[in-house]
Amino acid sequence: MERVELILGDIRSYVRSMAVNAVRLTAARVLDEYEKASVYDKLGFDGKTTGANLEQTTKIAASTISDWMGKFTEAGIAAPPDDAHRGYRALFTLQELGISLAALKKRAAKSQPLESKPVVALEAA
Repeated sequence: MERVELILGDIRSYVRSMAVNAVRLTAARVLDEYEKASVYDKLGFDGKTTGANLEQTTKIAASTISDWMGKFTEAGIAAPPDDAHRGYRALFTLQELGISLAALKKRAAKSQPLESKPVVALEAA
């Protein structure tokens, strides 16, 4: 039995590596903002994290989280709830997908609009 478990473990590792390579580009397009990647990162692999838990921890609206879960599932990076799991499950880590929360946070900070100042019109003489 031990040999069978080793072989199954090898097969699982191989399939995972092939799958992550197949979804990496799509994942980068879907997890293109710090908030989305943060929600995905908090999903976990066990399927126990609910939308309500995510809403509480991230302060992102439940409707937005629900939309994102659909996109994550469609992209093949998350699994929807099923008989064995009450919540969505992440299928890969952000590291496996080549996504950095720190880089996304830095990019978000750079793209924040500058404080606007009122424009004063000058009259032509």
